Amino acid sequence: MNTSQSLKGLKTFITTLLVSLFLFGAVYYVMSSTGSKPADIEKTLDDTTIGAVEPAKSNLASASVFEDLSKQKLDVPVKNVLAGATQSTQSTVPGTGSVEITVGLMLSLLALGSGFYVFAKNPRKVALRDFERDSTK
Repeated sequence: MNTSQSLKGLKTFITTLLVSLFLFGAVYYVMSSTGSKPADIEKTLDDTTIGAVEPAKSNLASASVFEDLSKQKLDVPVKNVLAGATQSTQSTVPGTGSVEITVGLMLSLLALGSGFYVFAKNPRKVALRDFERDSTK
């Protein structure tokens, strides 16, 4: 591969990376700065608005729909609720653990290390050196 062509490809990649980084950074900044913050809302409220809201809160708290249900005493013992279930006790949660994650991490680190080793050995120079050694014999 031509070195000028590889440099052009690298320049294109870096340019694309920088443009996307700038674009997504700008979108994130706009989204995070235009959102309403609690401090801004508190500044817009004055005493008359807060006074008008407070009685409505107290009326809602006393007229709870679930207040009667929460005060009722149930005759069902707690132990019998789960023990009397007729459904299967087999868990539907998949068996996840640290073994699979660790194996995946080690394999990816091995692949990355192998790639760095090959890159550090510079296979073109090794192949050229071996070719020259074999051709001079």
